[in-house]
Amino acid sequence: MNQPLYQQIITSLLNEIDTGRLQPGDQVPSEKELTDQYQVSRITAKKALDQLAEEGVIVRIRGKGSYVNVSDALADEDVTGREGKELRRGDRLIGAIFPSYTDGYGLLLQYAVEKTIAELGGSLVIKRSNHSVEEEEAAIDALLDLQVDGIIVFPADSREYNQRLLKMILDEFPVVVVDRNLKGIQACTVHTDNKTAAYKLAAHLLESGHKHIAFISPDPNRTSTLEDRLAGFQQAFLASGTRLCSDYLITDIPSGYSCKSSDTHSGEYRLMKKLLEEHPQITAYVCAEYEIAIILYKLLESMGLRVPEDCSIVCFDCPDDPYDHLNRPRFTHIRQYEEKMGRTAVELLFAQIENKEVPKLTLLGFEFKEGRST
Repeated sequence: MNQPLYQQIITSLLNEIDTGRLQPGDQVPSEKELTDQYQVSRITAKKALDQLAEEGVIVRIRGKGSYVNVSDALADEDVTGREGKELRRGDRLIGAIFPSYTDGYGLLLQYAVEKTIAELGGSLVIKRSNHSVEEEEAAIDALLDLQVDGIIVFPADSREYNQRLLKMILDEFPVVVVDRNLKGIQACTVHTDNKTAAYKLAAHLLESGHKHIAFISPDPNRTSTLEDRLAGFQQAFLASGTRLCSDYLITDIPSGYSCKSSDTHSGEYRLMKKLLEEHPQITAYVCAEYEIAIILYKLLESMGLRVPEDCSIVCFDCPDDPYDHLNRPRFTHIRQYEEKMGRTAVELLFAQIENKEVPKLTLLGFEFKEGRST
């Protein structure tokens, strides 16, 4: 049976050490050199060197390279790495790629990732994708150049797959995908049960007596998160036996990070206004993102409609309102467990780095919070 490519590299390097071609203290070929020599991916080369380091055969010094171990004492010796930071062989350098966050969601997730990595004694390098697949790929390349031990990714898109991300997953490089599910790809993922969450929002409105309910969202085909929210919304109607009017589904709103809630001439504003003007019978709205709910609220207000007296709004991830004396959020909403998601992602990543088995899917619950909009 043929050996895996990374194992072939390990066997070759061990042979060079055994025959004396590589002496204790000698520098071994870099990831790039191994990539060129064996015609393998950068990730495969890294996996080979990482395994040799774990077995104490070589010592990897960030920013300097890998060396044949001189003695067991050398493996535990402090060495100085980038920017004067003292690193030990057991330290973990973790990369994380996040999009540009909105007011409603993401900051607590990032905070939890940073905090958990620090608690586990690791270091973190953060890159931004700005919701661009191209920038996401560039961020992965930059993190691999830094020789990170693993990467946490909040993907920009679930439809237009990032080829570098797929390559890492197929090569079994430690990766955890957060807030997304990559269709057809067996990646380690952690995200909210968005289908059940959206079902809960729609069911709440239906149980309150609303019959004409609209769903407003960015394109659900772009991310599994939005796709699941639309599916949950539709399932609530099916379960209640209430007819769902397809004209009430607006699914081409720009995503929250690009929505401009103060721009009454924006495309999203015009789409919502058209919906309200053509269907005045609508009395409730499920907004897939908090920023969409803000725009809708302002639009309803400009048309002389009151929330919740004339119509209701529900959404996802509404921030707390520090000015409400009853401590009620502005909108009835689903609150995702961002901190738990971030902490779980780090724990799953460290388990992969330590060659432990991890579940492919970790589905998190959520909190339903009633606000002033219903």
